[in-house]
Amino acid sequence: MKALKESVSSNAPLSLVLRMRVRDLVLANRRDEVPSFIAAAMAQEADAISRRQLCAELLNEAGFHEQSDEIYDGLLADFPDLDDVRLRYVKQLRHRGRIRKAICVAETLERAGADAATQSIVDGLRRAERRFSESEPDLLTDRPDNRIPALCAAILRFAGRRLPETDPGRIGPVVLMTAGLGVGGAERQFWLFAQGLHRGLGADRILRGIRLDGPVHVVSLAEVPSAQRLLFEAALPGSLPATDDLCSLPPQPIEAVAQGDPVMAEILAITPSAAQIGVRQLAPYFRRTGAAAVSIWQDGPILYAALAALVAEVPKVLLNLRALSPDKHGTPFLLQYAAMFRALALVPGVVFQCNSPSVAQSYADWLGIPTDTFQVIPNGCAPPTLRGSDEDEALWTDFSATTADAERTVGCICRLHPCKRPDLWLDFARHYLDRRPGTRFLLIGYGEALDDLRSSARRSGLGDRLLMPGFRSNVGFWLGKMDVFVFTSRSEGLPNVLIEAQYCGVPVVSTRAGGASDCYIEGVTGATLSNLDNPDLDEIADLTDRMIAMWRADPALGDRARAFAADAYSVETMVRRYAEAMRAPAGAASARGERGAY
Repeated sequence: MKALKESVSSNAPLSLVLRMRVRDLVLANRRDEVPSFIAAAMAQEADAISRRQLCAELLNEAGFHEQSDEIYDGLLADFPDLDDVRLRYVKQLRHRGRIRKAICVAETLERAGADAATQSIVDGLRRAERRFSESEPDLLTDRPDNRIPALCAAILRFAGRRLPETDPGRIGPVVLMTAGLGVGGAERQFWLFAQGLHRGLGADRILRGIRLDGPVHVVSLAEVPSAQRLLFEAALPGSLPATDDLCSLPPQPIEAVAQGDPVMAEILAITPSAAQIGVRQLAPYFRRTGAAAVSIWQDGPILYAALAALVAEVPKVLLNLRALSPDKHGTPFLLQYAAMFRALALVPGVVFQCNSPSVAQSYADWLGIPTDTFQVIPNGCAPPTLRGSDEDEALWTDFSATTADAERTVGCICRLHPCKRPDLWLDFARHYLDRRPGTRFLLIGYGEALDDLRSSARRSGLGDRLLMPGFRSNVGFWLGKMDVFVFTSRSEGLPNVLIEAQYCGVPVVSTRAGGASDCYIEGVTGATLSNLDNPDLDEIADLTDRMIAMWRADPALGDRARAFAADAYSVETMVRRYAEAMRAPAGAASARGERGAY
């Protein structure tokens, strides 16, 4: 509240300050604090009408729709002639799909002689009511928010669609969509897939009997800064398909996107805003490219693109789920995702794909649909080069000289993000150094917390025993310096770096995060901690000692790890399996659920 008063005293509009604060609370998973925060903040505002209206708007924006409607209803009961407030309330109700309630509130405006714009809104509401009464009566249910049911209703209009006959030996054109082009594991997998398909144009060396006739298009949900793109391309050099980002695609009006289906247009108008944006921008794009298959990676792009692909009549829609289900890591819009996935599971031509059995099981449990709904395609990783840049060589030369007494090197490469728990890794390093003073540590990775973690390491006494050089593109060089790779992540899909460690002949000690334990041979090339949520530092240290001792006693284990990685996780195998999913004839949707399950 002190920060709020300071913002107000600096002449920032109260409404803007409060909106920013409410948004921050929602994004920080502290949504339950919003009503009490608004109530306390509104006590400062003198004008009773503006105070009550602003309070209602903020509650609505935070998802507290019933409380917001109560305030609006009370305000209009006390001041029935507030036409501007009434119109604002009508628009809010229309946005949430409360069609009948909005009509009821708007009737007073009509009786008072509504202007043309207002009358157009009311006419549109009545038109939607008539159309939904005939074909989508569930959307007239007087629930606080109809946007999620509208999303499901729009998807389920395709549940009986008939797919065109296709030549099983040919695919294309193809559109691939992802959240962004960074250097994380999911982004690298996406780009390896895009590269593999792009190189397979007109050839069958990679695709083996599948002919890709059309071009490969890449769309990023987020605009990619040029510096980030350069880092990404440096990490994955080679033949690159052209890319677009969502903000560069011109939107079309919903009526044009619906192409003569007035009921679909009415439904789309009350779907969640992300789905509307995606349909208006991506459906025309999919039509323009003639996409025969769309592969969508990660939950955010799926929310934007899945419905757009169906509206554009794309025959194959492949949804690539790269991490554990959203309920496992507090993803926003949880209800939207659950309802959307259950509806999509009923549509012919929609294929769910995961990169590990653990990810598939987590989604099956969350959604209550059979595990075999999800096709498992493991990641593909190329053997990383052991060569480093001149800068890498210089960093290692200096560090090895400083730690010349070291008898072992313990390392990790990861994004320095809370889900990877780098702070826990540093706690382990400090603990292990007490046990094995002749140890040096490598923590390679980038992230906003890098400077804070370096300071924490210095304070804990790791000092010159730890090297944290930030982002390095030559991961193989640094893996080749390690005697063991210790991974403390809390949440994963299938971590590529563990596969790369196997390629480099480095044993692994890891949590059981996602599909991490699928990346090595348990008890031979890797060892798994017993507790994911609260790993024991002594257990990490014991397993680290065990893996180092075992591998030093049997050098052949390095070759076994390399052979395992090459056999299970080759890039060509991954690309080929994705291509096979794109071209395979799609039958009717299986009985995975019932319409209305949302």
